[in-house]
Amino acid sequence: MIEKDMLHLQHRRKVMKEFMELMRETPMFEGIDTDDLGRMLDCLGATIRTYKKDDYVWIAGDGISNVGVVLEGRVCVLKDDIHGNRRILATIGPKNVFGESLAFSQAGESPVTVQACADAAVLFVDFRRICSVCSNACVFHSRLIRNMLRLIAEKNRVLNEKLDILSMPTTREKIEAYLTNHAQAQGKTTVTIPYDRSALADYLCVNRSALSRELGQMRDEGLIDFHRNVFTLRKAGLSSKT
Repeated sequence: MIEKDMLHLQHRRKVMKEFMELMRETPMFEGIDTDDLGRMLDCLGATIRTYKKDDYVWIAGDGISNVGVVLEGRVCVLKDDIHGNRRILATIGPKNVFGESLAFSQAGESPVTVQACADAAVLFVDFRRICSVCSNACVFHSRLIRNMLRLIAEKNRVLNEKLDILSMPTTREKIEAYLTNHAQAQGKTTVTIPYDRSALADYLCVNRSALSRELGQMRDEGLIDFHRNVFTLRKAGLSSKT
């Protein structure tokens, strides 16, 4: 049994080492150097799991006690309405955190489903270990807590931004608000969005046919141009709109 535990520990440390440089670049571990990060991950009992596209990370109703960090690929946060229609609430890419608000609020059961929308590798950390002072008196534990608080505040900002988009009365205004936010965030008028048409319709809570029709009309009017998920905002006012 001891030998088996040792092999498991060695494998875990090998996998952690493969992703160490990427983890150092994640906002969750900002300001923590490689040596300290390795010791911290051991202290936190962090694990890495891999998922194939369409695998579920967790399903609505599951108990949530872990904070997830996407290391490779992408995961989508989904929610079904009372009619069984599925909506995309968010897409989480590399270096980004998910589940932190649920875990820290101790909500118990998750109201959302998280699914891999591409092959993915995810780091999991038990939020209880983040909140508790570790027995090793980890020097950088307080920095980790500050980072988590900043991430939660940023997530609230993003959610408020989405609420602003969804509050727009028409499909066109939702599209304009969404593309404008991406243009402002990326600092350019040609932007790549993380959704195909079906996923974008889900995110904006509009009918897919209505979305495609509106996009075509906006292109015909010279407001935008697009190919797949790359959009160019042609009208100057569209990208500068607040």
